[in-house]
Amino acid sequence: MRWKNESRICNGPARIHPVSGMIGSYLSLQTRETTLRPSYWILHEYPCNTAGRQKQPPMIGYRHTAEKDVKVENFMRRRIIITGATSGIGLETVKSLATDEYEIILGCRDRQKTERLVHEITSKSPKALIHHYLLDLASFASIKTFSQQIHTDFTSIDILFNNAGVFVDSAKKSTEGFELTLGVNYLGSYYLTNLLIDLLKEGKTPQIINICSRAALFGKFRNRPDFFKKHAHGFRAYSASKMMQLVMTLDMADKLKVFGISVNAVHPGEVATNIWKGDSLLMKMIAPMQKKRLQTAKEGAQAGLHLVTHKELWKETGKFYEKAGEEIVIKKRLTDLELAVLIKEFTERTIESIDSDYLS
Repeated sequence: MRWKNESRICNGPARIHPVSGMIGSYLSLQTRETTLRPSYWILHEYPCNTAGRQKQPPMIGYRHTAEKDVKVENFMRRRIIITGATSGIGLETVKSLATDEYEIILGCRDRQKTERLVHEITSKSPKALIHHYLLDLASFASIKTFSQQIHTDFTSIDILFNNAGVFVDSAKKSTEGFELTLGVNYLGSYYLTNLLIDLLKEGKTPQIINICSRAALFGKFRNRPDFFKKHAHGFRAYSASKMMQLVMTLDMADKLKVFGISVNAVHPGEVATNIWKGDSLLMKMIAPMQKKRLQTAKEGAQAGLHLVTHKELWKETGKFYEKAGEEIVIKKRLTDLELAVLIKEFTERTIESIDSDYLS
């Protein structure tokens, strides 16, 4: 953001910011008439000299002020988008990455819950750099707005961590009328990913990490017009959503490797998260027992974190991982090219029926 008649004055030498730990200097924004705001922190590659003048153009980081959000760029951290980060695996992933090595962008449905989360994490981890935006994967309008905001505020993304997901044990629909499990776990994530591909192409060793499930190995796709809208809920919908996610992970990996983008799926294991919440009497009876025998969200987050934090895996693509980088053998039927083409064309037509500009 630029102010009219604005001049930038570097107030002193480079130093380490007390909160973010980044190298930079305080700047005042002044006009001919008055100072609009006392100061904000600007990151730069080269320090200011003793006279307060910059030796080289700055590398700028994103910093929130009381009055305005100053849109700037940060090249010192890996920039990661994490969906569904207010609980479960997403929350544990954010906690683990809340260091000076990452710039975290959260896409979540509940603004107040997200703001409390960000405050809690940054209080405990003062070097954390976290932004948050509203994102509801059950709404194409919300997904498109989120994408537009990300494109406005950033010029590149290094990691897209598709974590958000649901398990629905009763008949529920997305905003567009799709069965909710299919709408969120597959269609919403697929739509979001494709809207952000151009920013990933500009990233540093870019990665797309899809939190999937071994349930994908049992999922089925039916090529019928009402597949997304009249599909049964429960495990049939969940396994189908994860199967399509896995098939499209392999397809994207093949198509995007020319751009240096790695695309992988991860099975976090059986985890005691909110995904076990349900409306039916059966789910209410099973959930407490399941949570006792399942691994914790922190344990389940390790498989995805392993791909983020281990450089030797950054360029690996088209694989299905679990635990500490262990590969899962994918059933032959899910690697069939005809199936991939069928699902992709069906998905693209479905999205275009909602967003006419999608393929343009």
